[in-house]
Amino acid sequence: MPLPTWFMAIYLIATSSKGVSAMVISRQLGISYKTAWFLCHRIRQLLADDDSTLKGIVEVDETYIGGKRRRDAKSKRDSDDDQPKGRGGSRKMMAVTAVERDGKAKARKGRTHSERTIAGAVFDWLDRDAVLVTDELPAYRWIGKRFPAHLRVNHSRGEWSRRDPLAVACAHTNSVESFNATIKRAISGVWHWFSIKHADRYLRELAVRWNMRRMSRMERFDLVLGSMFARPLSWRALTA
Repeated sequence: MPLPTWFMAIYLIATSSKGVSAMVISRQLGISYKTAWFLCHRIRQLLADDDSTLKGIVEVDETYIGGKRRRDAKSKRDSDDDQPKGRGGSRKMMAVTAVERDGKAKARKGRTHSERTIAGAVFDWLDRDAVLVTDELPAYRWIGKRFPAHLRVNHSRGEWSRRDPLAVACAHTNSVESFNATIKRAISGVWHWFSIKHADRYLRELAVRWNMRRMSRMERFDLVLGSMFARPLSWRALTA
């Protein structure tokens, strides 16, 4: 594939606000949909997040993405193992998300909102001196004991923000919920659907785009180009 095609695809994906679908890449660059789909995933591989930890005040939340499938719209690409059941019995994917106040975001998929699933993500991402801010989910109670401060807001009682004079920070999850909203808008408005198998790659793209939100377009483009020497994603590995 010619380098100008690569550069155009990287520019479109890196500078878009919510992402670009493979169908749009196919039309704009004059390549087949299969080639565009493969190209997009290889660029997402370049958007791999760094290993830095989230520090300061960090909001953590879990969100379910997807919904009930229409009875006549079952796809051959799906299987019961690939599409876990979420809340309410519908086919949904659970994602664990974390956002620094005025900082970076991280996200990964999970099968359930269990304590083990959420703890694995939180302990991988957060600095142990960070201030943890969550909602009232019971799984966070034990997790919060591992941090010097754990602030919680009770959404079920209509509590969205709480300012305690003795607390180290204002208790709210507005930042992480804003990031969750961008995930859902990107899925419903850009991709419309994606396989649970590739969910981590899509979530990583959205997290990196959130982290680049204050950069100029050329700074984003240069940042992605700086990862060009990363290990490439082969077609065999992508479709395994």
